[in-house]
Amino acid sequence: MFIESRCDFCGDCLAKCQYIDFDQQQGTREFEKLVKGEPVDWLKKCITCFACNEFCPQGARPFDLIVRRMEEMGNYVDPNLLAAVRARFTAKGDFQPPPVKSTVLALCTIEAVIPWAFQGQLFADLAVVKGRHYFCNVLFPHMGNESILREGLKPLVDKYAALGAEEKLSSLMMTAMP
Repeated sequence: MFIESRCDFCGDCLAKCQYIDFDQQQGTREFEKLVKGEPVDWLKKCITCFACNEFCPQGARPFDLIVRRMEEMGNYVDPNLLAAVRARFTAKGDFQPPPVKSTVLALCTIEAVIPWAFQGQLFADLAVVKGRHYFCNVLFPHMGNESILREGLKPLVDKYAALGAEEKLSSLMMTAMP
């Protein structure tokens, strides 16, 4: 979610973009227009790489506003293509959580694309959940739509919770946490 109170309109998010040719002043002006909801002609040039979130020194999450404006525009991608992709990844049938007794690896739908990447000893003791019921919808912001992602979050979290697997933080993660 774009955090307007953090944004100081420095313009870094757009000036550092590799796909939109703005200097610092132009980046500032254009992002101010975006925040105000004014039309901007550069929105279609965005390739949805999320890099502007990394460029933002204030952590305001400018990409989140960019994708919201794309969705409001309604034509970042062809609406028929968006509907077809949504239908392709919508789970069919009732959700039945598999019995899980060990650590779980969620592969979403990626395993079908690169099955060779999830073989070997590293994966031997993992319970694997995969398929459309575990699709995270992260594809849709890349298609200029955040609402499909948002509406799928709670059902996805509920499906993971239904597995009954114990949550564990690795020691590396715990040392990195403040």
